[in-house]
Amino acid sequence: MGFERQDAGMKSDATPQPYDGPVDVLSKTRIAPEVFAFELARPDGVPLPLPAPGAHVLLRFGDYERRYSLLPPVTPGSWRIAVLRDAAGRGGSVALCDGLEQGATLTAQGPENYFPLDTGHPHVMLIAGGIGITPIFAMAGALWAAGTPFTLHYAVRAAAAAPLLDEIRAAPWADALRLHVSEQGTRLNLVQTLLRAPSGSHLYVCGPERLNKAALEAALDLGWDSGRSHVEHFATAEEGDAAANGAFWVELKSTGERFEVPEGKTIVAVLEEEGIFLSTSCSEGVCGMCVTGLLSGRADHRDAVLSAAEHEANTSITPCCSRALPGETLVLDL
Repeated sequence: MGFERQDAGMKSDATPQPYDGPVDVLSKTRIAPEVFAFELARPDGVPLPLPAPGAHVLLRFGDYERRYSLLPPVTPGSWRIAVLRDAAGRGGSVALCDGLEQGATLTAQGPENYFPLDTGHPHVMLIAGGIGITPIFAMAGALWAAGTPFTLHYAVRAAAAAPLLDEIRAAPWADALRLHVSEQGTRLNLVQTLLRAPSGSHLYVCGPERLNKAALEAALDLGWDSGRSHVEHFATAEEGDAAANGAFWVELKSTGERFEVPEGKTIVAVLEEEGIFLSTSCSEGVCGMCVTGLLSGRADHRDAVLSAAEHEANTSITPCCSRALPGETLVLDL
């Protein structure tokens, strides 16, 4: 994989024209005991859009629809993803890793980017946990190419199971790596790590939700402005109150119309059935596109976009995933 220095002024968050259509599996490679890398390309040979660091692609295969972060391509014009085969997950990763081989065709849509990188910071601290290394790996290459100082802290259980570790060690920016291996007693200490960050550093973190949350909390406790911390979530951060899974009512401020949201349906889905369409993208509460004003009623916030303070204020809601607390009617600023 090649890395090249960028000319001054180049941005890593440029948005390419998205693609929505079939892709073929060019190659499938095991890069860790439970992680596979897939190279994808258009069947007609037209190059796929070059993704910016932090971007992801939506894949549809069989009965599944999943988002995966995009790695820097090995073959020009292709896309590359790394997938953790999670036997305890919802089945998508197992279906992908076990069912797709070289030559298979699936549908892809993207790239989209909810985790854009700004290479203009004076220093960047990258923190990755496990398979969360995928967007962070792309960011590291972009920061090096832009000449932005950075450090990459990579936390894993065992070095032998760390995805992309060999590629990191072979990269021209390998000296930025700080590897933290739990089984070797070098577990990542977030507070000490953040204390060593140069003044004005920005934090980009991706990993298990407990790591994401701990990193953000540590930064806030140390006085970091929230605008200096950036996080990528694999899915929604909150499971929500089980008691709030039942039916509830929403009301639209502009018309006074009321609609029942049954168990198993979202506010967005119910409104769409009534011909009312909100801007949405992720449908999981991680992109923020559908955030809507909440005028009254207590919500069960299940998103990973709004802050804890915004959840407490209860003046906005992500209708793609959040619901009402039992007995509450939500009045939306629509």
